Amino acid sequence: MARHPGPKNEAAQRLQMLLAGAQEVRRLFAQAKERLGVVDFGDMIARAEALLRARPEAVAAMMDGIDCVIVDEFQDTNPVQFALLAHLIKAAPRVVLVGDGKQAIMGFQGADARLS
Repeated sequence: MARHPGPKNEAAQRLQMLLAGAQEVRRLFAQAKERLGVVDFGDMIARAEALLRARPEAVAAMMDGIDCVIVDEFQDTNPVQFALLAHLIKAAPRVVLVGDGKQAIMGFQGADARLS
């Protein structure tokens, strides 16, 4: 029995083109930030996490005098933010995490309510 290919092949091609275009935009954006010497919010979080991972003494310095870490809206934490917070949470004498997975709204930025 002959099968009609339907729109699947065309949809797959369009998706590949869309993804390639998005990757190119990300590459060009990264180049522009580098050329201009600027960082965006995501860069700040990623660089802070990398610093705390590489320099445990930085965590100790940050936490000196801190007796409690409080994170509100924890359900909107993305994996990089989660990794950053993990360094602080491990070093904190007390931790309060406030979040409600039913109120998660930041999925478009990579937040994953399952982390909460």
